[in-house]
This record gives sequence, C-alpha cells and structure tokens, in this order.
Amino acid sequence: MRWCAGIVNHGAYDDLERCLAGLARQGCPSTAIAVYDAGEGPEQFETMRLAHPEILVEIGANRDYAGSANRVVDRLLDAVEGIDFVLVLNPDVELEADYARRLIEEMANRPPVAIATGGLLPGRAFRR
Repeated sequence: MRWCAGIVNHGAYDDLERCLAGLARQGCPSTAIAVYDAGEGPEQFETMRLAHPEILVEIGANRDYAGSANRVVDRLLDAVEGIDFVLVLNPDVELEADYARRLIEEMANRPPVAIATGGLLPGRAFRR
C-alpha cells in the first residue's frame, strides 16, 4: 500500500521536527510527506525546509485547519500517483513506529471505511 503524510503547521516548529522524526521511524515508510505552513515563523520554516529537502513544503495564508488539510492533501495527490491512503497530522503528534502499518492494515481489512485515526494517549502536557 502506498501512503503519504500531510502535516498542517501553524508556527509549531519544534513539534514539527518531532512529528517528522516519528514519520521517519515508521516501519512502513511513507511515499511522500507534505507540510502546509501558515507562515508564522518564516526563518524557522526555512530552516526546516532546508533540513528536509525531500519534503513537499508550502507556505501560505492561514486557511484554518480544514482548509490547510485540504491543501496538503491536494498537494500530495498532485505530486504522487497511486496513493492508497493519506495520513493528515497535527505537528504535535508523536507516532509509534508501527502506527502507519497498523492503521493501514485495519483500513485495508475494512473496505467500506473511509477515515480512521489512532487513539490519543495521556501523559503529554500541552506546551504553548
């Protein structure tokens, strides 16, 4: 199965780095990753972009979460053919190494299911 990840970022650059590290640890690697950023910290965003040249990046207006999520999904669909799944994430998500594989297997075993998510675990303090 081919899957891609899209991240909607609004100034959470430290969180974004951890999220990207979690995606890199996936046992079932993504075909592509795209980040849509609302431009809160252009210097930090440029640093992230240079550190991750393989990532499709776009900086644009704040479209709120849904509009930004739609933009990141459109970007992936335009750039990559044959995507089976798109995982849309907030930058503060930290994924376990088998997250993508488990979620994809569950969805593949249930063809009528069109959307899924993992559980949120307690223990992380809100850091803003």
